[in-house]
Amino acid sequence: MKLTDLNLKELIKHAEEHNACEDGLNPLRSCSSIEELLEHKKAPDYAYWYAYHVIKGRWVEVEPLILTNPHYAYWYARHVIKGRWYEAEPLILTSVELAYRYAYHVIKGRWVEAEPLILTNAGWAYRYAFDVIEGRWYEAEPLILTNAEWAYSYACDVIEGRWYEAEPLILTNPHYAYWYARHVIEGRWYEAEPLILTNAGWAYRYARHVIKGRWAEAEPLISTDETYSYWYACGIIKGPWEVNGVIYNR
Repeated sequence: MKLTDLNLKELIKHAEEHNACEDGLNPLRSCSSIEELLEHKKAPDYAYWYAYHVIKGRWVEVEPLILTNPHYAYWYARHVIKGRWYEAEPLILTSVELAYRYAYHVIKGRWVEAEPLILTNAGWAYRYAFDVIEGRWYEAEPLILTNAEWAYSYACDVIEGRWYEAEPLILTNPHYAYWYARHVIEGRWYEAEPLILTNAGWAYRYARHVIKGRWAEAEPLISTDETYSYWYACGIIKGPWEVNGVIYNR
C-alpha cells in the first residue's frame, strides 16, 4: 500500500481509531493532501507511527521516507522490524546515542562498526560497557577517565570495586567523591574528606551514610546551613542540636 494511495481523511480516521494524540493529529488535519503531508517535517514520524500502530508491521513503501530520519529509523527497526535493519545502519551511525541504543535494544550485543563513534562520548561509552559488553571496555577507559561522573559510575557498575586510576579525578568533585566512598569503598575515604568538607550537603550525607554517626570536623560547616543543621540533628544526633542560639530538634 502506497502512502499516496491513501485518502487523507481515511488516514486521519485510522489514526483517531488507534488513539493518536491530539498533538499528532492536529498537524495531519492541517494538511490538505497526502502530497502536502509527505512534505511535512514530521512525515517520517507519521509513517513510523502508522506502520507500528495501524498496519502493525512493515510498510515497505514508506521505508525510504523513514530512512531520512535516524530517530524514526531506529524506532522502526526496534518496534516494527524487531531486528536489524541494515539499510538504516549508516544513518543510525550518525548519532552516538542511537548507535548505543541500536546495539543494546536491536542487535542485543556488540556492534563493532559503531564502537569508534561510541568511543567519542564518555557517557555512552560507560553505558555501552555496562549494558552491551557487560564488563570492562579497556579501549574506553582513557575517555571515561576524563569525566568524574562516568568514572564513578564505571567503577561502581562495571568494575564493581575501586578504580585507582580514577580516584584523582573523582577527588575533584565532592558529589562523586561522596558516592564513591558510599557505594564503591563502602566506608570512609580519608583522602576525600577535605574535599567533602567544602559542601554542607555532601558533608551531612557523608556523616549519615558513610560514617554513620557524628562527624565533628564537619559540624562547623553543616551548622552554617539551616536545612542540613536540621537534618543533622534529626538523622545523626537524633536529638537537640544548638547552633548559634538556635536549637534544631528531631
